[in-house]
Amino acid sequence: MHRQHRTLRGKTVSIVGRPNVGKSSLFNRLIGYRKAIVYDQPGVTVDRNCAVAAVSPFLCVDTVGFSSENDIVASDLYLVLFDAHCGLHKDDWALLEGLRRRGLSYICAVNKVDHREDEPHCLPFYELGVKKLYAISALRRRGLERLHAAITAALHIAPTTRSKPSRNVIRIAVVGRQNAGKSLLLNRLAGMTVATVSAVAGTTRDSIDWHYRFASNSYTMTDTAGLRRKVRLTRDKLEFLSMTRTLQTINAAQVVIVVVDVVQGVVEQDVRLVARALEHCRPVLVVLNKWDLCDDRSPAAHDRICQSLTAALPWADYVPVVTTSALTNFRISAIKQWVARLCDDFQKRIPTAALNRAFADITARHTHRLCHGKRLRFYYAVQAETKPPTFVIKCNAPDAVEASYQRYLANRLRRELGFRCVPVRVIYRR
Repeated sequence: MHRQHRTLRGKTVSIVGRPNVGKSSLFNRLIGYRKAIVYDQPGVTVDRNCAVAAVSPFLCVDTVGFSSENDIVASDLYLVLFDAHCGLHKDDWALLEGLRRRGLSYICAVNKVDHREDEPHCLPFYELGVKKLYAISALRRRGLERLHAAITAALHIAPTTRSKPSRNVIRIAVVGRQNAGKSLLLNRLAGMTVATVSAVAGTTRDSIDWHYRFASNSYTMTDTAGLRRKVRLTRDKLEFLSMTRTLQTINAAQVVIVVVDVVQGVVEQDVRLVARALEHCRPVLVVLNKWDLCDDRSPAAHDRICQSLTAALPWADYVPVVTTSALTNFRISAIKQWVARLCDDFQKRIPTAALNRAFADITARHTHRLCHGKRLRFYYAVQAETKPPTFVIKCNAPDAVEASYQRYLANRLRRELGFRCVPVRVIYRR
């Protein structure tokens, strides 16, 4: 079990069982929303997925399909799941024997008992020597209340309503193309194995969270599935589901880290990820991974890569770029420092007096051209929100402000007010 989850969330319940018995479906039911990808195919889950249960203060863990005792990770309670359709299997015996041999606490449930007529399918599982079996259906929500009561009783905790997630936790999305090194990068940042690392493209499917603290702030960093071109995704429904979760993670994040395979260079898919994050006014940090594999690691080579990104996104020349190597641990600590800096700018608030002094200077330095023979008048500006920094500008003709002048105002406000590397949103009102 991940150490940071045990310290932050208290008691843990790991859902264990053979592949394709419905662990991810039950996991989603227990936490109250769809976090794990559910697909009718063995081996879909390749990373342990963690989230707080919906109605009790315990951490629920979705695990990979059981194949040996090495798959049993530390937990306070194990929810052993069987498949009513497939019947008793030798791996069910092996899993239960492994738990008993170690003296671990567990309860057993038989999944896919969709109707009362299916309950006799549970009888063969009593051969395992268990005193109590819970017949459930994660698909139809059948028997989940009794199962949940058994879990809380075994953990000696009282059922409660889950509190709302703290707004002080800063969410970071780690995105990029397949095999760019996102999972290894997350493991290096965590200092332990959080996500499965493989040379096979498309290993990561679920979005995997890691919680940490840095400079007195709490962060949740999420490793996402690598993206490919949409043309190739139409043939693979499972990969399409992974892509959808990745895009949802970007939308929910406060900072987006785009990991680029520096050996292959900046390609169209990398540019689209940066553009999507900036369109949602999210700060972006571009990480050039695999820097150790480059023959030319001079500052000039770094500048050439930055120029290729700027050429593709000329309006986003303020996006910071960091060279790293997850394999050799080169400059990994710089990522946390940049994330903290971006978060500070993202939630900064400017006093109205200082804002209007800068705004008056910006509009006086470069005035808007005449519109239908009349001059546009800009009266004042206020900062309406943070995360993202949002400015409301009062003027006499909001619809007449040209796009080029809008970009000018946004860029000057960002630079002169100290929003060094984050996008700002500007709204014009009469």
